[in-house]
Amino acid sequence: MLQNDMYKVYQTALNLERTVIDDAEKKAEKLISEAQAAEKEAISAAAESARLDAEQYEHRQRAKILAEYSNMVTEHTANCRTQLLKKREEIQNAVFDRLRKKIIEFTASDEYAEFLKRTLLSLKNGELSGKSDGIEIIISKNPADKTAALEIFSKAEIKVSDDIRLGGFVVRDIENGVMYDLTLDSSFELKKSDFPAVSGLKISD
Repeated sequence: MLQNDMYKVYQTALNLERTVIDDAEKKAEKLISEAQAAEKEAISAAAESARLDAEQYEHRQRAKILAEYSNMVTEHTANCRTQLLKKREEIQNAVFDRLRKKIIEFTASDEYAEFLKRTLLSLKNGELSGKSDGIEIIISKNPADKTAALEIFSKAEIKVSDDIRLGGFVVRDIENGVMYDLTLDSSFELKKSDFPAVSGLKISD
C-alpha cells in the first residue's frame, strides 16, 4: 500500500516537472519567436533606413555633380564668349583703323571737294529746296568744307567745330529748327555700331 502511494507521488512529481518544463519551453519558444520577429523588424527598418540614406546620398551627389558641371559649363561659356568678344573687337578695331586712314586720305583729295558739293547740292534741291537764308552750316577745320559750303549756300552762316574731325557738315535750318547731320564722323560711327551684325561676327548672349 505504501509502495503504491510512493509511486503515485513520484508520478505526480514527474508530471508536474514535465508540465513545468513544457511550459518553460513554450515560453522560451515564444520569447525566441518574438525576439526573431523583433530582430527581423529591426533589420528591415535598418535596411529601409540605409536604403533611404543611400538614395538621399545619391541624390545629393547627383545634384552636386550637376551643379559643378553646370558651373563649369557656364564658366567655360563665359570664357569663350569673352575671348570671342575680344577677338571681334580686335578685328573691328583693325578694320576701322584702316577705314579711318582711308577717309583721312580721301578728305585730302580733290574728290572730297566734289563729294561735299554733291552732298550739299542734293540737300539744297531736296529738303531745303527754295531756301537760301536762315541756314547755318557747321564744318570741320578742313578748308575744303568752307569753300564747298559757301559755293552751294552763299548766304549761310558758317561755324567751325572741333567735334567734326573727319569732315562733312551739320546743316541747320534755323527757321524750322531742323538739323541734317552729313558728317563723315556720324557715318563712321554708324558703320562701326552696325559692324557686329553686318559682318557676321554677331555673338549671341
